[in-house]
Amino acid sequence: MSRAIAVHTRLCLNVSMGYLVAQLALAANATVVDTGQAQCCSSIVPELPPATYYGATMYRESDPRSSWSPYLAIPDDATESVDELQKKLTTLELRGGPLNPVLVPTLGQLGAAYMGEKRYAEAIRYYRRGIHLARVNDGLNAASQVSMLEQMITALVRQENFAEADKQQAYLYRIKRWQKERGKPELLEATLRYADWMRGAYLGDLDDARYPRLVGLNDVYEDAMEEIESADGGDSPELLPYLQGRIELSYLISVYPGEQEAGFTGRATPAGQFQAADEAQLRFWRMRDHNFRYGLRALKRKEEIIRIEKGEATKESIDARIAIADWYQWHRRYAEAIRN
Repeated sequence: MSRAIAVHTRLCLNVSMGYLVAQLALAANATVVDTGQAQCCSSIVPELPPATYYGATMYRESDPRSSWSPYLAIPDDATESVDELQKKLTTLELRGGPLNPVLVPTLGQLGAAYMGEKRYAEAIRYYRRGIHLARVNDGLNAASQVSMLEQMITALVRQENFAEADKQQAYLYRIKRWQKERGKPELLEATLRYADWMRGAYLGDLDDARYPRLVGLNDVYEDAMEEIESADGGDSPELLPYLQGRIELSYLISVYPGEQEAGFTGRATPAGQFQAADEAQLRFWRMRDHNFRYGLRALKRKEEIIRIEKGEATKESIDARIAIADWYQWHRRYAEAIRN
């Protein structure tokens, strides 16, 4: 594959049930059989319909859809120059010591000043120090570190240190979920941003964590939904963005390329030594084996919430039903797709 092709994080299907149903409506006397085999370019559907987007595909760089990038914090503007801030930091250290919490804002400003000069290694060093002081003085999940952590992630990405940025993204998400004072909009923002990052890391082969990424992505959505269900019940419209994420994950799992996985491995000597599959493997196998059912359940639940919230004869409800038909079509269950 040439460099002109870029990975995007929105899945593109090859079929659209809306088009298929419209074509089948013209053939009222046709008998459709659910054969389990791919059917293309028949007398009923002479050509493949336009694409429907659900979660992952590749585009050429010239395509405007290839411009996807994960959310990154806009670098802060430093109030003073690097030299002025270094002098200020030295003065504060002499007065209160290297662990004085009053150093934290100046360390953050120094990071911003170095970022402004594109000196990312120095920026990361001072952000790390500021984050460390915030944790020492305010606790491991201190809110005072969030801004510096977001800025450091931006610097790591600019430095193309994606592996370290990935670790810090996971920590940032844990902090935001831990903050008890955050409301639902903040939870939604934190969850969807981290899920978007994880999906991009998976599609871009950031590391060897293939199926663990998908298991982790599932946990992000499930944890958020459990909180909302406990607070507002199972029909809350607050669930819709997370259900959509779970649906897109089901599409990713349905095209999972596979790995050299085994339930256990054995050695000739000494006898009886086996390495069992770890928890992530077992959970992924279950997700993969029941993926059709899990995806369908999320789609139907989304439709039911929209029907209660918007009404049955609305565009939103119709689109939700067509999405169910798309899922059946994707799995070659044509009779069910047509009925929906």
